[in-house]
Amino acid sequence: MTRRRDPRRPRDFATHPDQWPHGPVIEGAPRYVAETARIARSVVAALETRTMTDLAATADLAHSTLSKLVRGETWPDIQTIIKIEDTIGDEVR
Repeated sequence: MTRRRDPRRPRDFATHPDQWPHGPVIEGAPRYVAETARIARSVVAALETRTMTDLAATADLAHSTLSKLVRGETWPDIQTIIKIEDTIGDEVR
């Protein structure tokens, strides 16, 4: 059976989309929404000490991938999550 992909973006689940990823998510949102917000917050925290270009290059990701993740425009795939975790380590927690 083929699963239908949810067309909503991560920030569509935010109580206030303009506060993504720091604001609360709507009640009943799937768990992966909170996890995506957590990862996006970790990237934002890492950007306090480095540029997005540097972080993307170090993680072997496109700048646009990180930018879209931080803005809540895309869901990260497992490869992206692992690359981010490997690059910023404990900051993802």
